[in-house]
This record gives sequence, C-alpha cells and structure tokens, in this order.
Amino acid sequence: MTGQNSVNHISRRLMISFLSLSLVIVLGLGSSLAAAGENLPTKNEIINLMLCYAAGTDAIGDSTLADPQGDGAAIYAGCFTDDAVFRAWFPGTDFSDPAQAVVVNGPDAWAGFVFGVFNGTYTFTQHMLSNFFVDVKGTNGTLQAYLNATHVVQDAGAVIRVDVANGTYTLQVEKIDDEWQVNQLDLTLINFTPFFSAAP
Repeated sequence: MTGQNSVNHISRRLMISFLSLSLVIVLGLGSSLAAAGENLPTKNEIINLMLCYAAGTDAIGDSTLADPQGDGAAIYAGCFTDDAVFRAWFPGTDFSDPAQAVVVNGPDAWAGFVFGVFNGTYTFTQHMLSNFFVDVKGTNGTLQAYLNATHVVQDAGAVIRVDVANGTYTLQVEKIDDEWQVNQLDLTLINFTPFFSAAP
C-alpha cells in the first residue's frame, strides 16, 4: 500500500468512525429531547398549580373585592387537596426547624390565615414567581419557585407604602384521578420589608 493509499484508508476509517459517533450522539440527543418533550406538559401542569396559588393569594389581597377571602379560597380549591398542609417560615426563623414554622391545615384555613395578614393593611398584592424547578417521579412531584411579592397600601387612591417580600415556595404535588394537585406548600421568607413609603 502506497503512502497516499494509506492516508486515504486512514481518512476513510476516521470518517466512518466520526459518522458512527455522530449518529450515536444524534440518536441519544433525540431520545433525551423526546423524553423532555413528554415531560413538558406535566411540568407545565405543575407550574400552573403554583400560578393558581398566586392568583388565589392576590384575590385575597384585593381589598376592592366584595369577598376577597372567599374568592381566594375558591381559587385555592382548584389547586390543593382538601387536607393540604401549609407551612410558613418568616424572616429570622430557622428554615431547617419545622417547629419554627406556622402550620395551617387545609386551603380554606390558609385562605383565612392570609386574609388575616392582609385585611385592613393592604389594598392590593401582586405575587410574581420565577426560577421554576420541577422534579417528577411517577405520580408525585416537587416544585420550587422564587417569590417576589408586592404589597400596596393606598389612601384616597394614592400609594402611601409598598412592602416587598422575597422567598422560596416548595410544593409537594401528587396526581389524583388523572389530575395534579398540591398536598403541601412550604414558604420560606427571607425578607418582608418596606420598599417605599411616602413622606408624611
């Protein structure tokens, strides 16, 4: 075999090896993308549970509604199991210590708790959520999301104070009768502070 033929032979072998490797990578990537595509609807359903919670909480925080607590509880009913557990750690508490959490059982009771925090203080609230991380194993899953919540106090239509809360939500979810629902919500608040206050 001449030098040129040897080079051509090696080049062909390298090309075949490269094509084989490329095929393996493409097939593997295709399988991964297919799996991701199959999980995407499930993850979206679980993220929608978090958004449902925010909508219910902001209904409770809307003092212009005739029955903010009732409206919020009705929205929660579409997201949570009847026996869902709600745990909240406030700024300065040890998030790793369950004994330091406020614990409320059931979405109706949680709506009452939230209403007690908001009523008489805030005119409107707005809960913004981001950085969703969803992990699903069979009929159970977990979602984590960051919280940025704005709480507005108005007087005669003028904004006189804005309080901002930041923290993390963790949802435990399960699929019941072909529908995803939340059976536990944990909230860890890293701050709840005035962001803006009008001069007296």
